[in-house]
Amino acid sequence: MYASDSSALRSLESLTSNEDLRPQVYGWIAKCHEFFNRTDDAVAAYELAAAAASSDEERAEYVASLAASLAKTGRTEEALRRVSGALRGITASQAQATLYRTIGDIEKSLGRKRDAALAYEMVAYNRPEDAAARFGAAYAQGDAELSHLSCANYDTLLRSDPSHISALNNQGVTLDDLGMPIRSVSMYRRAAEQNSTVAMANLAFKLLKEGFAKEAEEYIANGRAQADPHENIGLAMSRLVETREKESEALKGALQRGAQEQRFFHAYYPTLLTSAAIEEVPAGEWSVRSTLAELTMKGNHLVAEWADGSQRRRVEGNLENRAGPVRIHRLTKWPIRDEWRPDAGVDGFAYFDDRLERLVVLSTERGDDFLIEVCRKPEVTGARA
Repeated sequence: MYASDSSALRSLESLTSNEDLRPQVYGWIAKCHEFFNRTDDAVAAYELAAAAASSDEERAEYVASLAASLAKTGRTEEALRRVSGALRGITASQAQATLYRTIGDIEKSLGRKRDAALAYEMVAYNRPEDAAARFGAAYAQGDAELSHLSCANYDTLLRSDPSHISALNNQGVTLDDLGMPIRSVSMYRRAAEQNSTVAMANLAFKLLKEGFAKEAEEYIANGRAQADPHENIGLAMSRLVETREKESEALKGALQRGAQEQRFFHAYYPTLLTSAAIEEVPAGEWSVRSTLAELTMKGNHLVAEWADGSQRRRVEGNLENRAGPVRIHRLTKWPIRDEWRPDAGVDGFAYFDDRLERLVVLSTERGDDFLIEVCRKPEVTGARA
């Protein structure tokens, strides 16, 4: 009712002297200003509500409302800066989850799928028992082509709720993306058994794509029941067993990588949002697996390069604070001009740790060499006797 009557503001302002009511009153005042499209006044009121809040959780809710008010008027970057700033002073897990969800929602509205997916990962990290948060993170990560991370979150969700229909279907999609068709179909079938029509459609498309109306296993069972089965029935059975074994190992590897990516992003994303910026590479000798590396920074642009067998590797990108997205290249020697030429490269992420002794790099490229650490050996200075 207050929002429809501007005179209510004076009545509300008289209540701010009550310490117990002060946060809620400023929140109501902010909503009044929002109703009359006075965004700056609404933001100021939300700031006062957050300052008067008695807990991190309450403070985070007001900061989230402040950011939403800014985002509605197109001031999304300012909204993100406000929330990132609040993260530096709010430590309670539930409150941090609220702020990371706000960041994720804004990044999603801007079409920045990977940034949104990483923000939602931090929501799940801070609310490990929240199934909806876990599902939201996994879904966003699948949409952002962060398949290993998505796979790990769906797996965690299905361990606690094996009959989660949407998670079963979506894990089927993720496992198919990761090259595990047998396990993918298994997930689809479990969802279809619970009458998931989307899983039924996924199964139909998959079978039609391969040219089979029924599953291969049914053909094998029928063939083996015959009096004189063709030798290819045995070969098909062997192929089935071999594929299952390979996918079992592949799933272990995918979940291990997913867990490593989770640990990486749990350090990377808070560093991206809250750390202090650096303007030059710390002095000392840098190396990758005992191979000398060269690190340079011009402004916020980082370049790291080192020898890797007959090739060279290069990581470069613009860091925000001590972290940021990077491009990872392999360089090949071009003998005609005696120079190193980079390939197109792959996307990645990198951050400096708190002590500036490690540059940790994660590549989105599939393969074993996806996590790289460039380590610094501090300079040794002379000691006085």
